Amino acid sequence: MTKLIAIAGGSGSGKTTIANRLLEYFTSKGFTGDIFSTDHCYKDMSRLSEEQRRELCFDPIKNYDHPDCLNFSEMRGILANLRSGRAFDYERYDFETHSHPGDKIPVEADLDVVFVEGLYALFSGPGVNQDLLRYYTSRLFVSTLENVALARRRMRDVEERGRSPEDVERQIRTTVIPMYQRHVLASRSNAHRFINWTTSDEQEQKKIIENLGDILIGINSKSSN
Repeated sequence: MTKLIAIAGGSGSGKTTIANRLLEYFTSKGFTGDIFSTDHCYKDMSRLSEEQRRELCFDPIKNYDHPDCLNFSEMRGILANLRSGRAFDYERYDFETHSHPGDKIPVEADLDVVFVEGLYALFSGPGVNQDLLRYYTSRLFVSTLENVALARRRMRDVEERGRSPEDVERQIRTTVIPMYQRHVLASRSNAHRFINWTTSDEQEQKKIIENLGDILIGINSKSSN
C-alpha cells in the first residue's frame, strides 16, 4: 500500500517546491515515489466561452481559488487509487484553457510514497468532511510571508500560465487573498506539522528538507509495521 503525504498551504507558499524537494530526498534514500497535484481536479470549464472562463479569475464569489471549482469526488477516487498502489492514469488540467484537454498522466504501481500537494489537499469543508484526510499518513501545511508568496504567484502565472501582469494583480486582490483567508487557512488545523518556507538560503532550505524528510521517513516506516 502506497503512503500518501499531503502538503497544503496558500498560493505561492512553496508547496510544489517542497513536494519536489522531499521526493528527491526520499528517492535518494531508496524509496520510490511521485507527486500528485490536486490542481488536476479542477472542474472542466470548456462549456464556458473564453471570456467567461477569464472572468471567473476575478469573480469574488465563484472563482478558481474557491473550493467549489474543484471536483472533490474525482479527488477522492484518485487518492483511493494512489493509496491502493495500483497503476492507473488521470486527466491533466490545463490552466491556460481552464479545461481537461484529454491527455493522461500515468502513475506507476507499487510506489512507496506519493506527495499530494495543493491549496485544498487538507480541505474538510461541507460535502467533504474527513474524506480526504483519511487517506494520508502525514499532513503538512506550508506558510510563508505574504509578500514572498504573492511574488511567487506573480512569477508563476505570467511565466507558466500565460497570464498578463495586470490580470495577475487583479486576481490576487479580488480572489487569491480573500479565498486564502476564508477557506484555505481553515485547513491548517488538519495538519500534523507546519512548515515555514520563507528563507531563500539554499543551505537553510536543505536543512529543513532533510530534517522533515527524516521525520516523515520514520513516521511512514512505523506505519508499515
